[in-house]
Amino acid sequence: MSKYREYFILLVILSVASLLRLWKFTEIPFIQDELSTLVRTDYDTVWQVITQAYHTDVHPVGVQLMVYGLTKIFGYSFWVIKLPFIIAGICSVLLTYLIGRKWFSPQTGLLSAALLAVIQYHIMYSQSIRPYGIGTFFILCLIWFWGEIVLFKKWSKFNQILLVLTAVLAYSSHYFANILGGVILLSGLLFIPNEKRKPWLLLIGITVAFYLPQLPVFVKHLLFGTPGEWLAAPDKLWLFDYFYFIFHFNWAFCLIGIGAVLLGFFSSKIEANNTEVALSKRRIILVSWFLFPLVLGYVYSILRSPMLQFSVVLFGFPALLIGLFSFHGKWKYNWALVMAILVVGSYTLIYGRQYYSLYYQGGYDIPYQKSEEARLALQDEFPFVYRSSDMVKFYLEKKFGRLSNVLFVEEITEQSLSKVDSLIESQAKPTRIALAIPWAIQNDWVADFRIRYPYLLDVEYGHLKKYVLLSKRKNDQLVYPIVNDTVLNESISGNSLSKIWNINSNSKLENDLTGQLQLKINGDEFPCGFSDDYTSVFTHPNQLLDLQLKTSEVSNNVHLVLEIQDGNGEKLVYQARTFDSRIRQSEWVVMRFEPGKTLHEKAQKGRVNIYLWNAANSSFAVSNFGFTVRKENPITFWLLEDFKN
Repeated sequence: MSKYREYFILLVILSVASLLRLWKFTEIPFIQDELSTLVRTDYDTVWQVITQAYHTDVHPVGVQLMVYGLTKIFGYSFWVIKLPFIIAGICSVLLTYLIGRKWFSPQTGLLSAALLAVIQYHIMYSQSIRPYGIGTFFILCLIWFWGEIVLFKKWSKFNQILLVLTAVLAYSSHYFANILGGVILLSGLLFIPNEKRKPWLLLIGITVAFYLPQLPVFVKHLLFGTPGEWLAAPDKLWLFDYFYFIFHFNWAFCLIGIGAVLLGFFSSKIEANNTEVALSKRRIILVSWFLFPLVLGYVYSILRSPMLQFSVVLFGFPALLIGLFSFHGKWKYNWALVMAILVVGSYTLIYGRQYYSLYYQGGYDIPYQKSEEARLALQDEFPFVYRSSDMVKFYLEKKFGRLSNVLFVEEITEQSLSKVDSLIESQAKPTRIALAIPWAIQNDWVADFRIRYPYLLDVEYGHLKKYVLLSKRKNDQLVYPIVNDTVLNESISGNSLSKIWNINSNSKLENDLTGQLQLKINGDEFPCGFSDDYTSVFTHPNQLLDLQLKTSEVSNNVHLVLEIQDGNGEKLVYQARTFDSRIRQSEWVVMRFEPGKTLHEKAQKGRVNIYLWNAANSSFAVSNFGFTVRKENPITFWLLEDFKN
C-alpha cells in the first residue's frame, strides 16, 4: 500500500470518526451516570471534591476533577464540558492506528482504527463525561509509550516522563483502567533485557508513588463494595452478547468483522509460503491486555458480587482489535475491507441502531422541554411531576434557570405523595398533568394517575424513562390527538366475562341505586378472578399491566392478587395489595406490573391469574374490577440491547 493511499484512507477514517462523534454535539444528552458526575462539581474547592465527592461515587477522582475544572473555567456550558471527552475519543482512533501500524503494519492500524471509528460502543462512551472513553484514551497513550520504550528501545526522558504521566492518568480514571495499567507496566518485564529491569521497575515505582495520595480513597471505595444490588451476574452468553452489541446486533456487520480477521490470518499464511504462522509475543500480550480485566471481572462477578459490565471492558478493547487484525500484511485489497467496515458500520449505527434519533432523545431535559411546549400549546400551566433524584433537578436548573410548577419526587412515600397532592390542590384540581417516569418505577402511583387522568395526550419514550401528558378532558384532542396505548382491557363487566372471568356463585353482579353495575361479595374467600394464557395477556416484555379495583372496603384482610405461572404451574410472580394500601384516601386500589425480558421468556407457556382473596370472609361491594395492558417503552434498554420496536 502506497503512503499516499494509506494517508488518504486514514484521513477518511478520522473524518468519519470525527463526524460520528461530533454530530450535533451541542445536543448530546446527559444520561443518569453523567448527572452524578455533574452534580459533584457543586463544591467550592478542589479539596472538597477530593475529600467529599467519593462518598457518592465509587470511581477514582481523576475524571471528577477534570469535569470540576471545566465547570469552573467555562461554567455550565454543557457542550464545552463534553468536548474534551469527544476529542479524546477521536484521538483514541488515531492512536489505535499509530500503534497498529508501528507494531505490525499499516493495514493493521487502518483496519483497527476503522472499526473503532464506527461502533456505538466507543462513540457512546466518547460522548460521555464518564471515565470509560477518556480512560481508554489514557490506556492507549500508555501502550504507545510502553511500546516506544519496551519494544523499540527508545529510553528517552520524554518517553519515560510521558509513560509515568499517562499511567497515573489511567490509574486515576477508573479502577479497571487502574488494574489494566498496572498489568501493562508489569508485562514489560517479559520483553526488556535484564540490564534494563531496574530502570523499568523504578518507573513503575514512580507511577505508584504518584498514585499513593489517592490510596485512602481507593481503600474506602473498596469497602463500599460493588454495584451488585442492581447489576446481574454475567450469564453463559455474556461474551456473545458483548460482541453482538459491538457489531450493532447486525449479522452482516458481524460477518465483515469475522471475515476481516480470518482473511488476515489466511493471507499471512499464503505470504509465508504456507508455513505455520506463529503468534508473536506482541499479539499474545495485546489479547491478554483485553482478556485480563474481562476474566477478572467475570470471575469476581460469579464468585463474589456482580461487577462486570460492557463499559469496564472498553479500556482493553482497542488492544484486542490490534491483536486480531495484526495478521494483515501486504494484501492489496485491505483498503476495500476498511471501506466496507466504515460503510456498513456507519449505516447500522445510524439506521439499524438509530443512534442519533434514540440516544439524542434520551436526555433528562427532554421531558421538561416537552412539558413547556404542551403548556404553550394548551395555554395551561399544569403541574409537572418529575420522578427523579436531586441530580436531575440540579441539571435542569443549571440549563434552564428557575423551573416553574415542577415537583421532583425521589422516593414514593406518604410524604412525597402528599406533596404531589398539595401541588394539584394548589391549582384548583387541574385537568391536566405531566409525568416523567424512570424505567425502574413500576409504582402504583402512576396507575393511580391514569385513573384520575384517563386521556393520554402525549408520550415520549427515552432510554430508561418516558414522559406522559395526561388529561381529564377528552376535547383536548382538538390540540393533541389522544394517544391510544391500550393493548387489552378486561373487567368483570366486559364482554368476555363468561370465558375468562370466574365469579363465585355466592357473589352476584347487579346494578346499584344509580344503575351502575357492581359485584356484591357475600363472604366468599375467593369471590372472583381472571385466568388466561400468558401470551393472551402479554405479547411484549415491556408491556405494562395496570390492575384497578374500586371499592369502599378498607380491610387489610382483603387482597388484590396477581399471579403468573410457568408451563408447569410453578409461580414466577406473586404480588398482592391489601385494601388498606391505597395510594391515597380514595376508593381505588391499584397495582402496576411489567414482566420484563427474562420473565417474558419463562412464562410463554404459562398463565396469568388475577383474583380477590377475601381472607376474613367479609361482605362488601366492588364497583369496578379489571385491568388494562398498555404499550410500554420499547427502547427502555435500547442503549445496550437489541432494539425491536
